[in-house]
Amino acid sequence: MSASDRATQDCSVVICGCGIVGASAAYYLTEQAGVSVTLVDRVGPAAAASGKAGGFLARTWCDGRGYGDFARKSYQLHEELDRELGGGIGYRKLVALAADIQARVGPGQARSLRDLPGWLDNQAVVGMSCIGSENDTAQVHPKLLNNKLVDASISRGARLEIGEVVGLTSGPSGTGYVTQLADGRELHSTHVILALGPWTQRALNWISTDLSYTVTGMKAHSVVVKENLSTSAVTNHAVFSQFLDESGVTSEPEIYPRPDGTVYCCGVSESPSDPPADPNTIEPSPGAVEQLMRFLSVSTAKNILSAVEREQACCLPVTSNGRPVIGELSTHPNLFVATGHTCWGILNGPATGLALTELILKGSCSFFDMSFFRPT
Repeated sequence: MSASDRATQDCSVVICGCGIVGASAAYYLTEQAGVSVTLVDRVGPAAAASGKAGGFLARTWCDGRGYGDFARKSYQLHEELDRELGGGIGYRKLVALAADIQARVGPGQARSLRDLPGWLDNQAVVGMSCIGSENDTAQVHPKLLNNKLVDASISRGARLEIGEVVGLTSGPSGTGYVTQLADGRELHSTHVILALGPWTQRALNWISTDLSYTVTGMKAHSVVVKENLSTSAVTNHAVFSQFLDESGVTSEPEIYPRPDGTVYCCGVSESPSDPPADPNTIEPSPGAVEQLMRFLSVSTAKNILSAVEREQACCLPVTSNGRPVIGELSTHPNLFVATGHTCWGILNGPATGLALTELILKGSCSFFDMSFFRPT
C-alpha cells in the first residue's frame, strides 16, 4: 500500500456547510477511494446564498484581483461538471452586455441599437456594448448544480447530516476533531472544513486563533420571473445595467435569463453585517423587490415577462480584507477554512473544492499558489 493510499484510507472529513463550496469539496473528495466524508448543514443543501445566486460565470473577470488563474480553472471545471453530472444544471454559454437604461428617455435620446436583444425595450436602452462572448462567459443554475454535487457525493458514500453546528473541539488525546451539533450528536473526524459562508465567523470564534480578518454577510436581493411563453424570445444574453430611475437615482441591476424559461434579476445590496442565525429568516428588505421589479418593467419589452416565481434575499460572505480565505489554519492542523467569495462564490466554488481536496490529500494545490488565500 502506497503512502497516498494509506493517507486516504485514514482520512475522514467533516464539511460544515452544504453550499457550493462544501458540495464541491465533497464531490472531489469522494472521487478518492477510502476517504470518509460527512456533510453537515443546519437546513440542507443550497439553503442560503448558493440556492439564491444567479450563477453567472466569467473566465477572465477575476483577472487583476490576484486570483485570475484560480477563477479560470474554476470556469473550466464548470464545463467539465456539466458533462460529468450528465447535464441538468442549467449550464450554457452566454453573451454579456453592458446597457445604459433610463426610466425617462427624453426627446432624441432613444436609439435604434444594433444587435439589441428583442426582449429588451428599445425605448429604454440608450446605450449598449458587448462585454463578454460565448468564449468567456456562461451560466449555471446554482441550486441545481449544488444538489447534483451532493447527490453524486452521497452515491459515492458521503453522508449528509442535518443539524446546527454549535462547537468544535480537539478529538481524544488531541488528535482529530469533534464537531458538536445542537441536538447532542458528535461527529469525529481527522479533518474539518469550515465552509459556512458568512456564518464561518461564528465557528472561528469557537477556537483560539488570532486572525487578521473577520467574516460577515452582505445582504443581496433577487427576483425570479417566469417568461411569457406565448410571446417570449428571451435569448442567452446577460445584462449588466446602469439604471437611471424616474427620481434620478442610479443603480446597477443585473439580468440573467435561464434556459428553464425564467429570468433572474438581482441587485440592491446592503452594507456587510452579521447574518441572522437561521438562513431561513433572511427576508427581502422593504422596497428592494419593488425596485427590481420596477427595473424589469422599464428594461424589458412589453408582455415578455409574466408571473413572479420568487422574491428572495441572501447574505453573501465577505471578509474584512476583501479577499477569499481558503486553506488550513496554521494554529490548527487539519482544520480548513473556505469562505469570503462574495458574488463570485458560484464561479469559484468548484476550484475551491478541488483545491481543498488536494490540500488535504496531497498537502499542496497543483493549479494555484494557495498562499494568496492563506487563512492566517
